[in-house]
Amino acid sequence: MAKKIILKFTPNDYYFFGKENTGKKGGDNYFLKSNAVPPPSTILGAVRYWMLLVSDLLVNGNILDKNEASKTIGADSFQLNGDFKMSKLESVSNLFLLDKENNKYLPAPLCLDTADSLQFEFKTFPTIKKYNPKTELITQYTNGTTTLKEEDIFKSVIDNHNRKNNRIANDEDAFFKTEFYYLKNNFSFGVEIEVADDFNPSNTTPITMKMGGENKLFKVEILNKKDLASNDTILKNYANGTHYKLVFISDVYLENLQKTDYLFGILHTKTFRSIIANINNLNNYNALDKTANDKAQLHKSKMVQLIKAGSVLYFDTEDSANTFISKYIENENNKKAGFNQITLLQPNKNN
Repeated sequence: MAKKIILKFTPNDYYFFGKENTGKKGGDNYFLKSNAVPPPSTILGAVRYWMLLVSDLLVNGNILDKNEASKTIGADSFQLNGDFKMSKLESVSNLFLLDKENNKYLPAPLCLDTADSLQFEFKTFPTIKKYNPKTELITQYTNGTTTLKEEDIFKSVIDNHNRKNNRIANDEDAFFKTEFYYLKNNFSFGVEIEVADDFNPSNTTPITMKMGGENKLFKVEILNKKDLASNDTILKNYANGTHYKLVFISDVYLENLQKTDYLFGILHTKTFRSIIANINNLNNYNALDKTANDKAQLHKSKMVQLIKAGSVLYFDTEDSANTFISKYIENENNKKAGFNQITLLQPNKNN
């Protein structure tokens, strides 16, 4: 029998979750860009790291007992569509945001402003009000009653660096800049995990641990709140119009997607690949940040395209939506790692 734990991640300062294509050279500049939110694989890694810490199986990143560590979090790192075991960690939910009162926010579906419609080939397609195809769709977050723009929650900061005195640097790459993010207005990241009933952490007080790039610190604590709103409750107000809407509430991997399997979509994409490792080949868990001596044991997976959280696919019928879910979404290994989390919204029957 599994039990649920809600974990709250609060950055001590600014943070960095690097994109796959972080570098962009222009003259003597090198720009390292960050994502505002961590990918599911980063959250999964952080949860597993936390489980080892509170089980007294890590000291300064050193794994004290590889056998017990494997029994607690599994031996292998995550791979999309791969067959991997997480032992006492049974599942990780989609990532969400928490405000200072611990109200839960999700990425608002990109169908937010779809009251207008466009006639095309005898079918009615939603369009987005005030949408300029030369700019990106606006990312927003909602708790079901309040919707906030991305800039209300996140702040981007650019740091300039000079490593000209570093022996590995030459004049061409000595100057570079890095983008970091802050969480504004006392927001935090949150995730709900399911663990085996025999997982009993020896330490339940808040701890500080590294997460993401640049060795940035986060406070991680168990949130003793039982009444977090469900994903369906938060998104129910978007169940309007005449179509079934499949809302992605996490990043989703759709392998060999056929456009004929859905009516149309409003989608954001991102590139992704993960670090492949086995805990039995590592002496220090911090090798997973690619800086420790064990980094020779690490490998990168192939690069793939993910559909970002907040994206929406439209369907004419519930049967066609469920067929799509069965064909593309229902990969248990991806879902238990926090990927492929969805909500299916029913059409408004009054329309």
